Amino acid sequence: MKIYFAPFRMGHWAWVGSCFFVIFSAQAQSTSTLQRLPTENPEVVITGNRQIQQNLQVPGLLTVITRQQIEDAGAATVNESIMRLAGVIGTPSLYGGNEYALDLGGYGDTASSNTVVILDGVPLREADQSETRLSAIPVEQVERIEIYRGSGNVLYGEGASAGVIHVITRASAGRVQPEASGSVALSKGSWGAQEVRSHVSKGFESVEVNASVVDARSDGYRAHARHESTSGQLALKGLSESWRWGVHLAAEEVQARTPGSLTLAQFESNPRQAQPDSLTHDTRMKVKAERYAAFAETALAGVTFRADVAQRHRSFDAVSVLYGLRTPLTFETQSDYLSLSGRKQVLFDEGQSNFLVGLETTAWDQSRVYPTYPSWGTVLLDSRSRGFYVKSDTDFNAAGVRLSAGWREESFKRNQLFTGLKTSLDETPRAWDVGLSKSLNAQNAIYVRYAQSFRLPNLDEFTTPAYDLSFNPINLRPQTDRTREIGWKRSAGANHVMGVRLYRTQLRNEIIYDPAQYGNINLEATQRQGLDVHATVAPLPKLVLTASVGWRETQIEYGANSGKSMPMAAKEVASLRADWSPMAGHQLGGGWMYVGRQFISGDFANEQSMPSYTVMDMRYSYRIAAWELSAVVRNLTDKKYFSYATTTGGYSVYPDSARSLLFTARYRY
Repeated sequence: MKIYFAPFRMGHWAWVGSCFFVIFSAQAQSTSTLQRLPTENPEVVITGNRQIQQNLQVPGLLTVITRQQIEDAGAATVNESIMRLAGVIGTPSLYGGNEYALDLGGYGDTASSNTVVILDGVPLREADQSETRLSAIPVEQVERIEIYRGSGNVLYGEGASAGVIHVITRASAGRVQPEASGSVALSKGSWGAQEVRSHVSKGFESVEVNASVVDARSDGYRAHARHESTSGQLALKGLSESWRWGVHLAAEEVQARTPGSLTLAQFESNPRQAQPDSLTHDTRMKVKAERYAAFAETALAGVTFRADVAQRHRSFDAVSVLYGLRTPLTFETQSDYLSLSGRKQVLFDEGQSNFLVGLETTAWDQSRVYPTYPSWGTVLLDSRSRGFYVKSDTDFNAAGVRLSAGWREESFKRNQLFTGLKTSLDETPRAWDVGLSKSLNAQNAIYVRYAQSFRLPNLDEFTTPAYDLSFNPINLRPQTDRTREIGWKRSAGANHVMGVRLYRTQLRNEIIYDPAQYGNINLEATQRQGLDVHATVAPLPKLVLTASVGWRETQIEYGANSGKSMPMAAKEVASLRADWSPMAGHQLGGGWMYVGRQFISGDFANEQSMPSYTVMDMRYSYRIAAWELSAVVRNLTDKKYFSYATTTGGYSVYPDSARSLLFTARYRY
């Protein structure tokens, strides 16, 4: 496995040396025992500061989805788990297949560029506008999902203005299960849906092996929407009193036909039809990806050291329509990631401080081939980043107060070589945050937080800017934002968790695509403010309720559209889920989600809106011995709706699926 190590400047090493000197020279008692993550306990989290801690202590709103909740909801993918159990808006992928784009903060088309997705501590980010396909992660491998709302740039790098989604799999969970276990599941449902899932886990003293295989295919709700996917995961991990390590191998292959968008008239007439151009040109896509990752963690002289390394290969082959002509294209991408960090706890009379210092480097390379039209030949793109961060959390035990502070510097070099011309970007932005949390009692805490984050234009954005009246390109500037938030959290057990967050985010130079100028632009100043609420409660011993409410306002503050709302930013989002076990072996669950009215993509003048929609789902399961039989109904009321629309072609929509059923037989051993 070839890894590219981007060199750090001497300034970074000086910072690192100074920080480690402070950590090692601290005259205080510390522990060398590695921490273990109780995977089914939502009161304990790691996303807030990359180390295991109590959720109540984190100055921020964290939602934890456990493996048991995913099983009870009958979610087939990670995306579906997040949408159903955390109330996050999801829109069907425009690339086809069983994939959804997730939007934590009302960023619309740039939601993926403003949210960092983490898999076992390693960011899954692209340097262009390619999507991160979470559906490739078998849910059988997922131990928990942690969703951090609000800026997470200090620890996880650029593009975390809306928040962080951390998927933690069995490959990195801090436990070894000695007995063998596994499951085999067969599913069949509407639109020709068929799924085969297999998972096995076996522990050998301090080592555990996990493997999963998933094969799924469907004709799709719409014409010309058939998709097939196969994915496999193999993980090996080990732990002792002083070491934790893991190796994770994954591969996926997805083939999907893309039905394209419809006009409103076409949607009203027949939402299942495909766009005529998509049929004529047989639009489609194929993705093949391989990922290799490993980590090692050990405690030495009171300091916990961790190293993460990952490499991913991705082949993307597609046929699209460009300027009314059939356009085949092929993208080949390789990305390499390396992270080194050190963590130490220092005790003093009034409490303790936890210090974290880390280095990260990423190398991303892509070649694009347009073999027929347009005649651009091969386009080469590359991105290099190197970052340094430091974070501290100081607890004053007697006062029940935690003071958190962090800082990050990250340098970027991005280039595109296109028809002999080179376009480059070279930036070194910085992020910081400071937070204060106060325990009111053993079950309640309040917090305040102030943070600055950043996002750089990706390779598809800064190479396609808008032009001024003299036909000169308008260079894109880095996007920055500052977020102020206050919140309250309650935690009284796994089924008694609640959090409330009130925030205001002021952005400068927000990066968006403006169809009126046929290019990407900076908006001088925009603002997002709102309220997020999430709760899990058990009013009865056999009944668990999960609810989320989001209310937000977005506003453009300067320019021709001053006072207007940002497109694809629903003002109200709400969800409610109930899971009930009326008697042994029987379980009934139901979910409801509401997404309010919003203006369509590209409509900065707020002239065209898409209607609100409400969807429901229901699941029943029956367990007898090692068998489980279940049925899931999605879109229970057969709602005819669309969750994404754009000004392209006037008013184009991408219909969501009508009511569907999926029957599953699962055998556990």
